[in-house]
Amino acid sequence: MSSEAFYSIDTLGLSKALALVDGNEAMLDRVLKLFLSTYRIAAEEIDKDILNASLINVSEKLHKVKGTSGSLSLDRVYKLVCEFEAVCEINDIEIAVMVNNKLETEIQDIEAFLSSDAWISLLRES
Repeated sequence: MSSEAFYSIDTLGLSKALALVDGNEAMLDRVLKLFLSTYRIAAEEIDKDILNASLINVSEKLHKVKGTSGSLSLDRVYKLVCEFEAVCEINDIEIAVMVNNKLETEIQDIEAFLSSDAWISLLRES
């Protein structure tokens, strides 16, 4: 997404995640930031594995991300991870790179939202 104005709970598909924490924005913020920091560690390893054409290792790392994103109801992240896993199963590096880029964009959108003035203002009010 290109502008902070487009980031919202709804546009990022975070409504279910917010419902899981009973509408507590501060709790959602903490949970998402924990997920994102864990994802970043996995993403570094995934990038290395893709460079080494080791999609079996990528699939193992993705499985953890899939479980967490599913538990948090991060549906768009979950669907991309499922797609990524399927690509790993057929061992297609080219498509794996494309799906990895889409997943990275989705993660960056969530990170941008959590840093947005609108979200920070909402947290201050709660």
